[in-house]
Amino acid sequence: MKKFILSTLALGAAMFAEAQTQRLVFVEEFTQASCGPCASQNPSFNALLAANTAKAVSLKYQTSWPGVDPMNAQNPTDVQTRVTYYNVTGVPHGRLDGPAIVNDCNAYTGAPVCLSQTEINNRYSTPAPFALQLTHVMSNDFDSAYVTVVITAAQAFTATSALKFHLAMVEKEIHFTTPPGSNGEKDFFMVMRKMYPNANGTTLGSTWTNAQTQTLNFAVAVPSYIYNINELAFVAFIQENNSTKDVHQSAYSAPNTIQFDAGVNSINNTTVVNCTGTYNLTATITNISSNNLTSVDVNYQLDANSPQVINWTGNLAPQAFANVVIPTINAGDGSHTLTVWTTNPNGGGDQYPSNDTQVYNFVVSLTPSSAPLTEGYENTTWPPSEWAVGNTDAYTWTRWTSGGGFGNSASSAKMDFFNAAANTNDELVAPMVDLSSNTTAASLTFNVAYAQYNTLSIDKLEVRVSTDCGATWTTVYSKSGSNLKTTNPQTAVFAPNATAWRNEIVNLNAFAGNNDVIIKFVGISNSGNNLYLDDINIVNSTGVEENTNVIGFNLYPNPSSGNANLDFTLLNEGQVSVEVYTVTGEKIISRDLGTRISGNVNLSNGITLPDGVYMVSLIVDGQKVTKLLTIQQ
Repeated sequence: MKKFILSTLALGAAMFAEAQTQRLVFVEEFTQASCGPCASQNPSFNALLAANTAKAVSLKYQTSWPGVDPMNAQNPTDVQTRVTYYNVTGVPHGRLDGPAIVNDCNAYTGAPVCLSQTEINNRYSTPAPFALQLTHVMSNDFDSAYVTVVITAAQAFTATSALKFHLAMVEKEIHFTTPPGSNGEKDFFMVMRKMYPNANGTTLGSTWTNAQTQTLNFAVAVPSYIYNINELAFVAFIQENNSTKDVHQSAYSAPNTIQFDAGVNSINNTTVVNCTGTYNLTATITNISSNNLTSVDVNYQLDANSPQVINWTGNLAPQAFANVVIPTINAGDGSHTLTVWTTNPNGGGDQYPSNDTQVYNFVVSLTPSSAPLTEGYENTTWPPSEWAVGNTDAYTWTRWTSGGGFGNSASSAKMDFFNAAANTNDELVAPMVDLSSNTTAASLTFNVAYAQYNTLSIDKLEVRVSTDCGATWTTVYSKSGSNLKTTNPQTAVFAPNATAWRNEIVNLNAFAGNNDVIIKFVGISNSGNNLYLDDINIVNSTGVEENTNVIGFNLYPNPSSGNANLDFTLLNEGQVSVEVYTVTGEKIISRDLGTRISGNVNLSNGITLPDGVYMVSLIVDGQKVTKLLTIQQ
């Protein structure tokens, strides 16, 4: 159903006086949410366009430079096609019916600030060679749009080069509560969201007789990244690929508003980890329809238990919000899912069910797990048992299997920075772990793979630790941008190969001795490119201070490609052996080195192991010194 439908061609019976069809002026702008000059030029430019909706229609392309712009990240391909078509090299850049806006204000060619009322009037008074009728209707559940276009020649017309019809889905207005980029802009208008069948358009015949018509029909799916379905509209234009890229006519189809809809905007007072099992939550509902909302059923369900219903009544204006108290929820040890959804707005059917539901994943940690704690994301259950994801939108931590994980692993954890909105924080929280068992040192190791979108994208990964059930957190690892990357930047969606991984070792000595340690990985988005984690290991390791006869115990190289060397110094003669354990505690190597005299001892090519993380213990006269070793081929 959701595909482009081929056009039909017909000859119209009505006769048009040649060159007398009213033109709707077409204004295009290339702009960006992190572009300083865009923020300075757009207010007056937008005001001029708003004052001329009867004479002109606009289409805004959000580019990928000079910085962050989530609207571009949601559909960069169509924007880039138009950037290439016009050879746009800087923003903001404007076009008036094809040609660049004339520099008549001492700025530069294409400067939006140079567009004037006189220029719009002059172009509006120039008749168009085509009439263009554009209409659309939404499906009953507002997940699809059906677009009809009728093109009629107002005169005999022959194009000198390729003639194309272009159709664009737009959001008439997008309003952010905080700027999505760095230039301070929060309000965006007539933003191109997708073009059909693509940004190259549909080829039309080059020769038209007077009153000849062509009808085009499109059935298109509404993309998941649309911010507000009530702002969804369509823009169409006919363009000739001549030297000036003239636009011969344009058209606009205004949004179809929803009459009956209520949705769940958020679940509030949440914590990803809970150490009591008791939650007191509220749900924020929103009215997306064009009518006041006077009643709606708010449903909630914990795990697979029976759904419960709250019958809400009130008087909620369009686009307004209200909080609904959810009765106290009690949950046992382990992972849980709370689902909250709305039904029966104003006693009737919901026209847009896509926004009805919010899902909240959380973990109740009443009993900590024993160290070592390991996770390689091999189990298909997501999140893994007793793990939690702290953001439930579409672009957060997920299990990734398309190319496997580190080494021979079949999967890994993926943070979708490529699609996530800027400035969003996504948490991947490990189970509470007990690090109190006779240790003075502890470590976290993991493998990471990340590519920047470009050199300006600065997605960040942090590791934070809590010993008070998430009331306070200490950051023990923080890398972003070029410090975080493990391979070169790329504008395509990043998926790691075997060489794109790096092992990280994080010192947790400050938390050794605690029996309630919670560790979370926090992805902080800058709308850059994807990040992957694999082979999480939280282990107890014994510090060198526990053996006063050993100085400078060292494993190198670390990480190693297969062979590792041991180097240490004995203050006094002693009986020496080496043991190697997996992070799950399995002894895999035990080697007696006999009696060694005082001084330096070096064992070249002493240990050969497959990929993984290991605990290597040097034992002198019964006392251990343990270090972590990573093998990465």
